[in-house]
Amino acid sequence: MKNVKNVKPQKKTFFSQLEPLPKVEVFKTERIEHPIKEKPQNWSNDIAELENYFASIELPTQPVKLNRCSTITDCSLFIENHFATVKANNGKRTFLPYLNRLQELKQVLTIP
Repeated sequence: MKNVKNVKPQKKTFFSQLEPLPKVEVFKTERIEHPIKEKPQNWSNDIAELENYFASIELPTQPVKLNRCSTITDCSLFIENHFATVKANNGKRTFLPYLNRLQELKQVLTIP
């Protein structure tokens, strides 16, 4: 057996010589300003107008094709649920499609 006491650890060199990093071209871009969060709009006038309209007409009992992707099978239920949603979330952009669908239904029903 060898004598282990006098053994020195070998020095390991990972890099023989440090090389400078290659120069990188930096592109300056315009700073993107984040838009100021908009205050929620108030849809109360639109909601009231739509409520008056739907209250003044006889709702169809047959399915209504709202657009090429949507068919309303129960207009009364559709209107009731959409009004509940827009009233509870008045002005919140996430729920704008509910208001838009009510307006779209009004438009479809007014076309002879």
